[in-house]
Amino acid sequence: MEDADILARLTVICRKVFNRPDAKIDVESNAEIIEEWNSLSHLILIDQVEREFSVQFSLGDLMDLKSIGDLISLVQRKLQP
Repeated sequence: MEDADILARLTVICRKVFNRPDAKIDVESNAEIIEEWNSLSHLILIDQVEREFSVQFSLGDLMDLKSIGDLISLVQRKLQP
């Protein structure tokens, strides 16, 4: 799956989770940029991403997530056979 396809799907998820239908989501988007991105919304985001892509993340996978770009890379790794 292409990064752009993952980003498009993550954008839909982020807009719902953060309740910002007009949010501009890109690879640099992070908790410092998106005011609604807090610890609770982060957990919901991860849950929704796991469901959308039918993947499961370990705690170790999540430790280094700093941005949507990092999340795209993680999803890519999980989708590879």
